Amino acid sequence: MRILHTTLAVCSAVCLITPAFAAKSSTGNADILAANNQYSLYLQNTKMDYAETGGSHGSAPGLLDTENGNIPGFGLSATSMSDWALGNDYLQFDFNYSNGNTDYVGSYINSNAGYGSLKSSSTAHIYNYSARYGKGFNTSKQTMLTPYVELGHHRWERGLSATQDETYSHSYGGLGLLLQVAPVNKLVLNADLFYGRTFQSKISTNSYTLPETTLGNSSFKRYGVGADYAFSQRFHGKISYSHESYSYGISDLSSYGYYEPNSSTKNNIYRVGIGYAF
Repeated sequence: MRILHTTLAVCSAVCLITPAFAAKSSTGNADILAANNQYSLYLQNTKMDYAETGGSHGSAPGLLDTENGNIPGFGLSATSMSDWALGNDYLQFDFNYSNGNTDYVGSYINSNAGYGSLKSSSTAHIYNYSARYGKGFNTSKQTMLTPYVELGHHRWERGLSATQDETYSHSYGGLGLLLQVAPVNKLVLNADLFYGRTFQSKISTNSYTLPETTLGNSSFKRYGVGADYAFSQRFHGKISYSHESYSYGISDLSSYGYYEPNSSTKNNIYRVGIGYAF
């Protein structure tokens, strides 16, 4: 029920907010403008590559544990390009949720067996929210370049076992650049670069030894490519690939002598979806 309520809330907010900025831009390639004025629903697969490393608070250097796997999910987004402020004003709101399992490789706590001595499966529930604003510049009749700012939030609920749960979360902000090209009628190709920083990174667990603590922040990097094809004036097909990477820094020691180590996350995200142009 939680994911249903979250999805309905996001859908309601997007549907209420977007029409307020839906007076379409009068400048630019018609196919690019159509791609930028849509409600979209997509399926996604996230290939997660997560690793924790030692070397602090007396631990041995090297890998402590890893999580790898394909996590399916879905998402909702709304984009609008209109002339309500600077001209070719670009807005995007996005929410996606993934639910699946990953392969865990590590070791038992306080064990000397080392990395690889324990292999199991973990559950993963991942929530992502983001909003961006930019301004499009027509660089030719078939191309548009849109610098933008983006804010977002990420939450990963990690189920290591039936009795051990951990939740990682952070917010992020930064600058991006979106390039769109319409090489032929009805088709729009895009390339996207983003660089930012995470903030308010933290972990919470169901263990009294480390219930909640802040984590170190890091750079947040993302690049991707995609395509939008108009099957009709209203209905579009969409496909994309993106890669993102960030880290969590080591936490302080708890009063029980436990801590969260340094970690790095690399996600490859594949999406396919449909869009309704307005």
